[in-house]
Amino acid sequence: MIIRFSFIDIESALAHVDFGFTTTFYAIMAVIFGIILLIVILSTRIKYIKIEENEVLIKNILGEVKRFPTLSLKYQKNIIDVFEYLLVGGGQLILNFPNELPIVLNCVPRIHSKSKRLDDLLGYLSITK
Repeated sequence: MIIRFSFIDIESALAHVDFGFTTTFYAIMAVIFGIILLIVILSTRIKYIKIEENEVLIKNILGEVKRFPTLSLKYQKNIIDVFEYLLVGGGQLILNFPNELPIVLNCVPRIHSKSKRLDDLLGYLSITK
């Protein structure tokens, strides 16, 4: 038994179907998808990192917060791009937390002043009674 499909019948059946979507509908859908895509890109790319005496806070623009202790924090600064360093004094800062994946901060402006402030901040240990 041979089953044959006729594509001409399918084409003629679909030719008479009117989906009824206008260009306005497609424009609105494109704007909605564009806004969703922009929110997703911004939420994954933009992070705010605040380093204090006792913890490191990593905040996302949507409100997600990760906290790490600074007790055994180690960092490494790298100057990868010479032109970036000459323009803004920028470099790469890698934060290594114990039992966590390292956090890489690319294009940190004025890397030497930031690493000096980080040394001063991490070198200070407050002991209270």
